[in-house]
Amino acid sequence: MLIYSKMTNPKSFLLYLFVSIFMGCANDDNSLSNPTNEDLLISGKWYQESNSGSTLSDCEKMTSFDFNSENELEVEIFDDSSGPCQSIGTLDGTYSLTNDVNLSVIVPALAFSGTIQSISENRLVINSSGEIIEFDRTAG
Repeated sequence: MLIYSKMTNPKSFLLYLFVSIFMGCANDDNSLSNPTNEDLLISGKWYQESNSGSTLSDCEKMTSFDFNSENELEVEIFDDSSGPCQSIGTLDGTYSLTNDVNLSVIVPALAFSGTIQSISENRLVINSSGEIIEFDRTAG
């Protein structure tokens, strides 16, 4: 009865209703506060930053991997070995992520697999047969 007596004023009732609706709509989706590796992997383009097996030019660092939730990816490759930096095209491929750490990528003329050593919103590190490949969110 205490709540009812405070609700006799229409403004109080509307305020109570408004607060109740928003308090009752708590977000139970923890994916934003605790994303999985897959959530982070598909959250935008990853640009190749370094590869322990070779030195990358600023142009090659513009090469990007764009993973999506349907296990497809688009790779855009940049090269400056025969002149100014330019995109030499995009390749469509597929990927799989098992156990949230084992990553396999297949695109024409390129296939590799590795283990995600670390991933955050801005950095991805993969160990592929002893080679450490690092990606970030910045082209070049």
